[in-house]
Amino acid sequence: MIKRTLSVVVFVSMVSCTNESSAKKSEDVKSTVAESVAPATGAISPANKTGKMCYANFDNNDTIIISFARTDNIIKGELLYQFDEKDRNMGEIKGVMKGDTIIADYTFISEGINSVRQVVFLKHGDEMVEGFGSVSDDRGRVVYQDLSKLTFDKSVTLKSINCESLPAIK
Repeated sequence: MIKRTLSVVVFVSMVSCTNESSAKKSEDVKSTVAESVAPATGAISPANKTGKMCYANFDNNDTIIISFARTDNIIKGELLYQFDEKDRNMGEIKGVMKGDTIIADYTFISEGINSVRQVVFLKHGDEMVEGFGSVSDDRGRVVYQDLSKLTFDKSVTLKSINCESLPAIK
């Protein structure tokens, strides 16, 4: 099973990368973000000066980053998936925060194709876990058939990080 990691990067362009350059960029991102992971005290890092919150997971050459701002229960931000030897995709998320759960539409370009799919993340302290389940097509938008039946596999956990130290990924 491919381990998934989630990431969002602020102000980045959507560009396809070759496998060789993706691996190098993933290493660059890992080394920079490794320095910005929330302290081991277990404290939740507050939103940075821009009001954004950021979470990331780096596993081997796979990267997931999510960054978002929250106004009341409205979430807006960016999400990046960069898996080793796969086309990366990054785009925008817009949705709502219901309790400890983000439910959003992820609009992205992958292999030159515009796509929209629903994403769901569950917040546990200073970590986020992405939900997965059965999906269907709703007028060109991939959505979960039943949000109550999603599974949240903690094998891929995004840790709270300092947004201001995230590198721009191009």
